[in-house]
Amino acid sequence: NEGAELVCMDLFTGIERWRTSVLPPADRSDRVGDPIGPTAVAVDEEDVIAWIGYSLDGGTSETEQVVCLDAGTGEIRWRFDLANTPRIDEPYALYPAGPPVIHDDRVFVIARRESRQGLKSCYLLAIDRSDGTPLSTTYIASTGSQYRDGSLRPLTMPVVEGDQVFVATSIG
Repeated sequence: NEGAELVCMDLFTGIERWRTSVLPPADRSDRVGDPIGPTAVAVDEEDVIAWIGYSLDGGTSETEQVVCLDAGTGEIRWRFDLANTPRIDEPYALYPAGPPVIHDDRVFVIARRESRQGLKSCYLLAIDRSDGTPLSTTYIASTGSQYRDGSLRPLTMPVVEGDQVFVATSIG
């Protein structure tokens, strides 16, 4: 995951198998910092699922989308914009907070948002793996602003065990 492109390389030869552009050129011009990076990718035999975009100062992201690609070809299957998250106030303020997790027919993602008052809230989203439709949104925790000048945002990822999903977060 290079922020604007996802790349698949052969593990043994290092030869590029495919490269898919996931951000239009207009969205790449204002990038400020590091790509969200390899920590924001989930892969199995069928799918590559990733957050796309670049990290900004304060820990947010310029792009609030998760994208699913065919693992064999790199063809985009679907994308989900966090601004379309149902059952949450101000979904347009959500940004990625850790790598996605593929489990059976679902994709789990952690998202955060910061209110004008500096309150950071964390949510667990379940997305339908086949088409990117949001299935559920669960509030996890909130805390006052945790802006740390010059430091990376703390990332977290859900862990699925049987029929339970576990979430550890730095905000509560």
